[in-house]
Amino acid sequence: MAQSLVDFNTTVDSGILSALQSLAAREERPLEALVAEAFRDLIAKRETDAPRPEVMAIYMQSHQEFGELYRKLAE
Repeated sequence: MAQSLVDFNTTVDSGILSALQSLAAREERPLEALVAEAFRDLIAKRETDAPRPEVMAIYMQSHQEFGELYRKLAE
């Protein structure tokens, strides 16, 4: 399936752009590929309702330690 590419202009913090350009050079990838990857990652992150695994791990640890307190507070 062919990709449909569209030109667009935006403004970005100079530090972010510099870091992105450095990353593109290190990875020997075009800047556009990194921008597209970042867009895909952001869309995927925002479309999911699941909390991040590290957040759930901390929650579960807290629940094991303070579960009884949480139950009493809920009453």
